[in-house]
Amino acid sequence: MKAAWRIAGFAGLLLVVAGAGYGVVRMMRPMVHEGGHDGGHGVEVQESGLRWLREAYGLDEGTWVKIEALHEAYYPVCGDMCGRIERANAKVAELMRGTDRMTPELEEALREAERTHADCRAALLRHVFEVAALMPPEKARRYLDEMGPRLVEEGRHADEVMTSGRGR
Repeated sequence: MKAAWRIAGFAGLLLVVAGAGYGVVRMMRPMVHEGGHDGGHGVEVQESGLRWLREAYGLDEGTWVKIEALHEAYYPVCGDMCGRIERANAKVAELMRGTDRMTPELEEALREAERTHADCRAALLRHVFEVAALMPPEKARRYLDEMGPRLVEEGRHADEVMTSGRGR
């Protein structure tokens, strides 16, 4: 009977270790944005979005490899921008909790949040132009014509704009 308890204890310990290992692997899994922030969108969104881009524009392998590298380089920029937006929005929310009227500090925080959103949209637009520059001219024009309206829609997350033609 004593051996059975040792085996059961060992099996339980293995389950705990396996569960902890699984949790660590899930946490360490690469995300779209640097620092683990992905705006609620993981690698699956990145890959499906890039797959959509390749298929929708019939990109050849050489062009595709360049665009994929460009996207990989952009994700940390996007992650940084998302972090800036979150911090700016958190400051607005904090200031709103502390008052029952508009204050100069709240107005300035709102302006800073808007500047941050504008910076993000400008970075995304630069990225879209860089992607288009790698495409053949007729595909680049189509890409810019399709991406342009998405970029001017308020409240669209960069991942929504970049990763799918289905979001309209």
